[in-house]
Amino acid sequence: QESDLRQSITHFKKIIEKKPNSELAEKSQFQIADIYLNDVKDYPFAIIEFQKLLSNYPSGELAKKGHFMIAYIYSNYLDAYSDAISTYETFLSQYPNDELVPSVQFELEGLTDYKKQIELLKKKSGN
Repeated sequence: QESDLRQSITHFKKIIEKKPNSELAEKSQFQIADIYLNDVKDYPFAIIEFQKLLSNYPSGELAKKGHFMIAYIYSNYLDAYSDAISTYETFLSQYPNDELVPSVQFELEGLTDYKKQIELLKKKSGN
């Protein structure tokens, strides 16, 4: 299976290389990130791949989902709550009417206690 995953990633990268501005390339980049997230379970690398999606296809339909996934990984896999909160909040400011807004709000509600602790720590340290 690992060899199949590597082969899939290689094929997706070839698509991106040959047709970098196509919708298929955008979907390929999303699939690469998704493989690292769900199959390989390399969460920091999945974030890097989702960030490539945002950088290379910022106005693409999958950019919104990629942005959400970055915050989701920070929160649910890496316990990087500060990064998760700021990424979710950026999502809300960039895409206030997106269909993912209820999911973002739900995730932020679950991070309320962490946000309070982060703000308290910032006050104590003078930031």
